Amino acid sequence: METHYELTERERSAIRLFAEGLTPEQVAEQMAITTEQVEQIAMTVLHKLFTSSLLTATQATETPADTPTEALVSA
Repeated sequence: METHYELTERERSAIRLFAEGLTPEQVAEQMAITTEQVEQIAMTVLHKLFTSSLLTATQATETPADTPTEALVSA
């Protein structure tokens, strides 16, 4: 059973693309889905993470290995 804060792979992919600075239209193109689906995914992620900011959501979903210093330490 999925807990409230666990994100699906699709949700994590969308958030990563938003973190790279892509617009909803560009995210939709990259993921081969509609802009409406991207918007729904974004709303679901915001709800799961109890936030109203995609910036906060992208920061909350980063793993330690996503940061350069952590990547070097774990290598």
